[in-house]
Amino acid sequence: MKNNILSALRILAVAGGAWLGEAKASQFIFDNTGLPVRGEAFAGLVSGIIRDRYAQSFTTGSIGYTLDSIDIKGVGNPSVASETVSLWSNSSQQRPSASLISLDAGPGVYPDGVVSLINFTHPGGFSLAPNTKYWVVIEGPLMLVSLTSPSETNANMDEIPFGGNTFSSPGNWGNLDFEIASRVSATPIPEPARVASVVGLGCAGMFLLRRGRRA
Repeated sequence: MKNNILSALRILAVAGGAWLGEAKASQFIFDNTGLPVRGEAFAGLVSGIIRDRYAQSFTTGSIGYTLDSIDIKGVGNPSVASETVSLWSNSSQQRPSASLISLDAGPGVYPDGVVSLINFTHPGGFSLAPNTKYWVVIEGPLMLVSLTSPSETNANMDEIPFGGNTFSSPGNWGNLDFEIASRVSATPIPEPARVASVVGLGCAGMFLLRRGRRA
């Protein structure tokens, strides 16, 4: 009897740990970086004034996430550490609305003139709401980003793969026929139902343990 109870408790512990582990694992909720590069676009400044900003949208699914990082495929340059990438909200016109957070270039090495995945992070992360459209905005000052065709985006992704890709020539957002080659890494926020299930498993384990002691 005792061995059966211990086996049951092990199964409950493994199941609960697997469920929570799955919820805490970072994943790409948007990724088109593996698609062929169709061109390049310069996001930068002219005499300190923004010439072009480029934006790529992504939409979360039915659960919330904590943003981990954003990778932009672009050409390395000596000013990578000063490049500006930010996360924006979505407007009713399906355009970037307002800046939510700015992200900092990671400590990676990006050789000058070489196409690389340039990593940007935000200290402490940022909560992404469920079923919400966001925009990754690249402002420069000297970033040459890679472009890919939206028709080639993986339509089998769990999240909406794209929802309009735009650029601006200061202040006025206009359509862009290509996607910005990028990917968004985020960690799912456990749903209340998932947490309740794990708590239920714990209660079941306690019940079996007490029952075993009485026996």
